[in-house]
Amino acid sequence: DGMNKPPLIKYIVEKAGKKRIGVFFSAEDYGTSGRDETIATLKSLGLEPVAVESHQPTDKDFSAQLDKFKDAKADIIFLQTFQAPSALILKQARQLGLNIPFALSSQSVAGSALKLVEAADIEGAYAETPVLDPIFSKSADVQKWALKFEKRFGFVPDYQALLDYDTTGMLLKTIAAYGPDPEAITAGLRKVRYEGLSSAYQSDPEGNMMHTVSIVQIRDLKQIELERAESAVKARD
Repeated sequence: DGMNKPPLIKYIVEKAGKKRIGVFFSAEDYGTSGRDETIATLKSLGLEPVAVESHQPTDKDFSAQLDKFKDAKADIIFLQTFQAPSALILKQARQLGLNIPFALSSQSVAGSALKLVEAADIEGAYAETPVLDPIFSKSADVQKWALKFEKRFGFVPDYQALLDYDTTGMLLKTIAAYGPDPEAITAGLRKVRYEGLSSAYQSDPEGNMMHTVSIVQIRDLKQIELERAESAVKARD
């Protein structure tokens, strides 16, 4: 979230022109991480959310929270939760005629998540994702890999499968260079630079390996890339 949220928020505020921000999150570690990063980034831009609401992971009715965003006159809602509640929230927002766009996390726009909603539920929503799902990628190498994956395993890979493939490749390169000892692997991962299918990977002092994120908009249940944001790799002391 510390890598992915700031570029999305800055895009929404500076390029989409949204200033009255609502924050909606699932009351567990994933949701609260998104909440905290969103509020911190808004603060750096001189903004505060007009409403902050949570839900429990097992909730089915979100009308009370959605009404509060409407009452607060939010012009966009940043939502961080998992696929199933995200689909329910988006459906209920449309049924209530909320007419407030959403800015979503990668969980809500993965290929599997898009199968849980109708086009009208999510049309025009913004989102961040580490990489596009392979089915939406314009990279010939990614498309070739995705076809090979589907043929071997019998299902279409999503962005997480692509990231797993890349990170496994980086791990194998590190073991080849530094050996299989766990401490050697840990030290090697902080030194190796790896060119994966989806991105380049290189550790910064905090151990972050990936330094790019795609800002997308959902149109006709497809991820349309608006911007590929990149942050500089932090220097080591």
